[in-house]
Amino acid sequence: MDRPRIERGLPSRFHTPSRVDLRLGGRSLEIDFVRFLRGSTNVPPLPPPNSLLASDDLSRILASTAQPFVSISLDGRFLKVNSAFESLTGYSAEELQGLTVADITPEVSERPGRETRARVLKTGQSARYEKMYRCKDGRRITVEVALAVDRDLGDAQGVPRGFFAFVSDITPLKETEQALRESEERFRWLYDEAPVGYHEIDVEGRIININLTECRMLEYERHEMLGRPVFDFLEPAYREKARVAVRAKIRGERPLQPIERPYRTKDGRS
Repeated sequence: MDRPRIERGLPSRFHTPSRVDLRLGGRSLEIDFVRFLRGSTNVPPLPPPNSLLASDDLSRILASTAQPFVSISLDGRFLKVNSAFESLTGYSAEELQGLTVADITPEVSERPGRETRARVLKTGQSARYEKMYRCKDGRRITVEVALAVDRDLGDAQGVPRGFFAFVSDITPLKETEQALRESEERFRWLYDEAPVGYHEIDVEGRIININLTECRMLEYERHEMLGRPVFDFLEPAYREKARVAVRAKIRGERPLQPIERPYRTKDGRS
């Protein structure tokens, strides 16, 4: 890529180049900062209102990017999509021209999109949200939508004329999160329903985790035991001996091995 060429020659009160000749990809763009800052009437006019989506360069970028892009009207009709969005949903641009966002959105996912569009339109602030699409083949995918208002640049008030959004497929991420939750639930069930009581303690001997089997054995609710010293649940005659043994194990002076100690239930039974 050619390096931008900068022509200097400024009035003394300016400390930036008066003219910049940018040559990118074989094309040249010359900017006269002095005339622009002075508000010269000779400054080239603003591009037409539709230039944001209609300019050749931007249209080419949006059409070729792997990032799904969509433009919709204020009432949710599809106006423009790129090939990445077609691949994502399975619908062609021609098919989407006759549809609304609601037409390819499962009912359970309609509310987040509707509320976000209303908020973005009211505040003018872009937003991200998650929703689902119903693809042409019937599959449901989860996506993250980065939504912003498309305004009429030719209007002094910048009247909103629709929305545009970049869409990311997060279905694999959601599937991984779901699998992790299910794995955690299975582990929790195996932990809680183990045939033996099991607890974990910190270096001070306080209970930081305990399974339901041990809670049932001692007739306590889990929250009644968490955070308390495990020694509180031993027969009083064994408590000090247990404290000494735990400290020795933490210092590495005593090996971990099965031990037997009498515990006391909530009603005082051993």
